[in-house]
Amino acid sequence: MPPEGRILGVDFGEVRVGLAVSDPTRRLASPLPTLQRRKGKRPPVQAMMDIGQHHDVCAVVFGLPLELSGEEGPWAQEVRQVGETLSGRLGVPVFFIDERLSSVAAERRVRGAGLPKGKREEKGRVDAEAAVIILQQWLDAQLKPASPPGSSGSSVLGTLLVLGTMFVGGCSGMGLEERATPVGAEALPSVVVTVPFGASFRQVTDSLVAHGLVSTPRLFRGWARWRGDDARVRAGQYQIAKGSGWGEILDLLVAGRVITEPLTLPEGWTLRQIAGRLAGFVELPEDEVLTFLRTEGAEARWGIPGPGLEGYLFPDTYRFAQGISLESIVETLIRRYQAAWTEERRGRAEELGMTEQQVMTLASIVQAEARHFHEMPRISAVFHNRLRIGYLLQADPTVQYALGERRSRLFYRDIDAVADHPYNTYTQRGLPPGPIGTAGEAAIDATLWPEDAPYLYFVARPDGTHIFTRTLVEHNRARVDARRQWDAISAPGGSDRD
Repeated sequence: MPPEGRILGVDFGEVRVGLAVSDPTRRLASPLPTLQRRKGKRPPVQAMMDIGQHHDVCAVVFGLPLELSGEEGPWAQEVRQVGETLSGRLGVPVFFIDERLSSVAAERRVRGAGLPKGKREEKGRVDAEAAVIILQQWLDAQLKPASPPGSSGSSVLGTLLVLGTMFVGGCSGMGLEERATPVGAEALPSVVVTVPFGASFRQVTDSLVAHGLVSTPRLFRGWARWRGDDARVRAGQYQIAKGSGWGEILDLLVAGRVITEPLTLPEGWTLRQIAGRLAGFVELPEDEVLTFLRTEGAEARWGIPGPGLEGYLFPDTYRFAQGISLESIVETLIRRYQAAWTEERRGRAEELGMTEQQVMTLASIVQAEARHFHEMPRISAVFHNRLRIGYLLQADPTVQYALGERRSRLFYRDIDAVADHPYNTYTQRGLPPGPIGTAGEAAIDATLWPEDAPYLYFVARPDGTHIFTRTLVEHNRARVDARRQWDAISAPGGSDRD
């Protein structure tokens, strides 16, 4: 890597623009002063351009605020447009990277710094820290060596969205020209080699010869025997690049870096939804998978609070080898959940006087209610406030869970149909007996660190955001306003509870 060529990182917000810059070796990101945006004014592209020119940057990395679904909404599209404009003016490439959790992580980093909560200085530090996280993630991805064929590779690289690679600028030697191909694309043709269970090393060698990877089988077998690898090859399917050296091939076979397939479990999914996804992956009937997931006493077997596995199969993207058992997958999902419970989170739960089960139950409700990450702490605050003063939670997703299905609108008759159900928070006080679905780390943190806000009510707008209010009178006005917005985009139906 050449000794010069800085990268500018940008966390572009509606009120502030967090900035960071790399060192000349492009290994470490450092914060820059945060830019303030003036309401109703154009984005401060000129100011960003001046900063980029001052630091002689050769590329820009923007955080892209995707929606929870992973899709680009109006705000992400606006950020992309700003990035393209800045790229054109500076004459350098611009890269976009998923930033959905950068703000959450940034707030966690600056929490406890001693600044009064909500003050301008603290908010500026959060934005700067978010820019550092975005840029450092990108820098780390560039420094990682290429992953062997068939390995899981870098999770960071999988999130990079590349734009404007026609510009090379001052980043000579960065390999930007090569990055113009899809991320993760194989540089050389590769073949798939299957090593059956119980196969002898001679059979493995014959397969390598047949695929054109080894031309002198006797020498290859002798060299593998000398290395002690001939008895250590693992069964499975391997993707091996043509032209790989003998050492690379043996390292791959001995390490067991078999071909893996991605398995994504989104936030907010119930056991039934997860069973459908797992059934296709392990090639078993969905009912059989669901029965396994609902096995009585599962919480005791796996060491989780329960009841059952609902809410404890952690949402994430995993990679599994072909032929893996359902039990092994479940174990991995639960271990991932347990790893999310850091000492800091456990300590915070104790401060709140909440058990792990209570945190996960409330987090699952926050996850189900929120469509935007930034609203999670405020939604959490509403429920914390209601619990503190003894109000019913009145959370629609819990009624839908009791009904056994998700509905776009909830009517009074739906609530009445499950009036005695323990998960109906319109009729039952306190938290439900357990989670109503999976909750990601953002929802868990929002539950543990709710916003300091006085709200007791919220109602959804068509764009997924909410109107938060403190009193029932304000809430009733908000319902009318929200209903007017809903009616403007769809024909009104029957009378619902909002």
